[in-house]
Parts: sequence; C-alpha cells; structure tokens
Amino acid sequence: MTRFLVTGASGLLGLNLALKLAQEHDVTGVIHQPELEGTPFEVLVTDLSLPGEAEWVLEHCLPEVVIHCAAMAIVDESSIVMVPRARAMAMASGDAE
Repeated sequence: MTRFLVTGASGLLGLNLALKLAQEHDVTGVIHQPELEGTPFEVLVTDLSLPGEAEWVLEHCLPEVVIHCAAMAIVDESSIVMVPRARAMAMASGDAE
C-alpha cells in the first residue's frame, strides 16, 4: 500500500483524487480550512504557505508520493496577490517603470 499526500483535498480535483486513491492506498489530504468530515482518509488542516508547515506535513505523513492539487479558489483574490508580486519582481530586475 502506497502512502499518498494530496494537497487541496477539499477542492474538486483533490477531493476526487483522494477519494479514489483511498480505495487502495493510505492517503492523507491537506486542506486549508476545516470543511471535510467522514472521509476515508486522514485530513490535516494547515496553511502550507506558512514557514515550516510544508516540512511539518511531510515529516508527519512520510508520504511516498505527493500530489499537489492546492490552488487559490477565488480568482479575483489570486489576481490581487499576483499583480503586486509580479510588479515587485519586475522592479527588482529593473524592468518596471
């Protein structure tokens, strides 16, 4: 039995993948907010963007396979986050006005 770690396990892709894998494998699903109950796999609630969290999850689960399905769910918020980052990177490289 293979140990899988699936990030984004409360999203459409991550949840369906984790449910399918859990039929034959040991699965841990990582979610950002406590939304899942009664799943056939272990669920960890954490924010992987925080320093040290990803390392803690890997040490806790010891997965053989990691499948990263996590993403920002609200596109408008992701645009707000990405635009300033992109501008800061451009400024740092001297490409921005």
